[in-house]
Amino acid sequence: MNRSKVKYLPFIITKILIFAVFSSQSLQASSITDGISDFRDFNEISLEELLNIQIVTANKKEEGILESPSVVNVITADEIKLLNFKTLTEVLEYSVGISSNHAQALPIFVTSTIRGNTLVNFQTSSLLLFDGIPIYNPFHGSFDLSWIPLSSIERVEIVKGANSVLYGTNAMSAVINIISKKQSDDVELTGKVAIGQNKTIHGEWAHFKSFDQFDSRFFADITSIEGETFDSFNHKYESGEQETNFRNGSVVAKINYQDVEIHFQHFRREIKTMLTNWDTDDDKTVFTPWTFDESGFILNVDYRRQFSPKAMLHTHSHLFIWEMDRIYPYPITLVPDRMLYESSLYFGEVELTLSPIEKSENIIGVSLDILNGRRYKLLDDVYDIGADDEKTTNLSVYLNGNYRLSPQLNLFYGGRYYRSSIRGVGQSNFSKRVALTYQIFPNWYVKSMYGESFRVPTYPEKEVKMPQLVGNPELSPEKSTSYDALISGLVKGVQVNLDIFKLTIEDQIVRGLTPDSMKTYENSGELEYTGVELEFKFRFSDRTFGFGGYSYAEGRDKSAVINPTLADTTSGDLKYTYNNMVNFGISHVLTDQFTLTGSMKYLDQWQEADSYIVLNSGITFKPLPSLEIQLKVDNVLSQKIERPEQMYHSGYWEPVTWMEKPRVFMSVFYTY
Repeated sequence: MNRSKVKYLPFIITKILIFAVFSSQSLQASSITDGISDFRDFNEISLEELLNIQIVTANKKEEGILESPSVVNVITADEIKLLNFKTLTEVLEYSVGISSNHAQALPIFVTSTIRGNTLVNFQTSSLLLFDGIPIYNPFHGSFDLSWIPLSSIERVEIVKGANSVLYGTNAMSAVINIISKKQSDDVELTGKVAIGQNKTIHGEWAHFKSFDQFDSRFFADITSIEGETFDSFNHKYESGEQETNFRNGSVVAKINYQDVEIHFQHFRREIKTMLTNWDTDDDKTVFTPWTFDESGFILNVDYRRQFSPKAMLHTHSHLFIWEMDRIYPYPITLVPDRMLYESSLYFGEVELTLSPIEKSENIIGVSLDILNGRRYKLLDDVYDIGADDEKTTNLSVYLNGNYRLSPQLNLFYGGRYYRSSIRGVGQSNFSKRVALTYQIFPNWYVKSMYGESFRVPTYPEKEVKMPQLVGNPELSPEKSTSYDALISGLVKGVQVNLDIFKLTIEDQIVRGLTPDSMKTYENSGELEYTGVELEFKFRFSDRTFGFGGYSYAEGRDKSAVINPTLADTTSGDLKYTYNNMVNFGISHVLTDQFTLTGSMKYLDQWQEADSYIVLNSGITFKPLPSLEIQLKVDNVLSQKIERPEQMYHSGYWEPVTWMEKPRVFMSVFYTY
């Protein structure tokens, strides 16, 4: 689809969706008003309380989303069930302003683009948390959404903007915090099994149990896909097919005793990708498969103690271990290379929350982490990353607080000092945060926010030793600054957020542009992203709810020398920043037994990948209170959905196909 033909399509779609929402609301207005008491009986809370979702990530304490001093998008458990996908990556696709990509169509290199900030391979500008626990791989400074079982998710809190004051390194574009399901008196066991094309099998399991003073929660997901095939192109314009077999499993166990919680998490993934029917100079038709065998675990101990209404202590420490065995055949030589990756992280944090006066609350904290990352090349019998097995030590001291200036006006502030050292070389950073929230009407707020953030260099960026690339141990941290102006409120069953943002990234770590500097990394990039995001949620009764949004983003390379593979050398416009996105989802209960669901996403042209509209639909049958059966079709319109190939930031690579045919799945949900 040509960009010029769809220039105004996102605005038209957004208007149609908003009109549909408010029209449906008007038709039901009298029944809503008259039936509020019935609705409260169903949900045990009012519409306002329901839509003013309680969150914890924006300020490290529980508060209503309307009052929070941040731009927060929340994906609820109901919305995850509405979307009915197999992975968290797919779920995030339908959050406003987020789209995902993976290099060479491999699920192992998935990145989530937030506010137009597209990175290569790894998500180093965003931070993933699971109940506040960093899911951070110290080897490549990134995270993998496959670590999180969907069965465990109560909601997803996405806090946008620079947030290093609260969460440290990598919180440059956003913090994604997964909040797990809690114990329930009504539910002890839940399960889901889905089957579909390409021998797809997906299973979810959650178990809750209490005995004496112990509470336990167990979650597990497993996904298997065999033989999914797409057209593929390499850097020599040779064409063929790529067939992927994929298995992924994640398990989480949480045990609570009084003020202590123990969290254990295990992850395992196997990928085998075969290049077939390849048009090469030597007439080879089948390549040795790429294989990835990856595993890891996390052990976390959390302790919270409320000493008085004015003082609370919170400590937690965790151990992260990860390893991967990768066999990668180079298409030109057909000689497979094998690499072994490993990383470890010990993290400890102590926080003291003090409320000396009624109008003020402050969190004072200190954290320490010791980390390591290595890569071993079997063919060369050498560690090209982490050869001396030196560990990095990071220390942080921070303050985050707020002071209520008046009943309507609240001031938030904070700062974090960060110090990192390895081999006697130290680097430091100081990040600041300030925000104002003002209640203009009941359930309506305006907010102004400023934040700073940083990202420390990764082990590959500092230490890699290859013929074509050598690391730079003198790299400085990347820095980001974000500005947001937000209006947020509730009106007759609809919760709305409208945000205008600007994000700048300085000292970006990039490969140089000259023949000599291309062989190493340097702090030379400067990027700027600006845009607007509209998000809304609606719930008109116990039968109808949904969500929607629109985002517009622009990205520019402000560096002294513009990288021609990333940006237009005349305008500076970033090639990997899409402009327009629209998302929408709705669930409607037809009868006590049947529910209809639907979701939609429009995405603008993204580098060389064409724009598209994808529609998904489902129908759920509930023969028993504890049993649901859903038939779902993704990509009803048979749209070809592509992503830009960004493995090497080279124009020689064609866009990667994500989907081009409808996908049919049947799912069974069970609750006991």
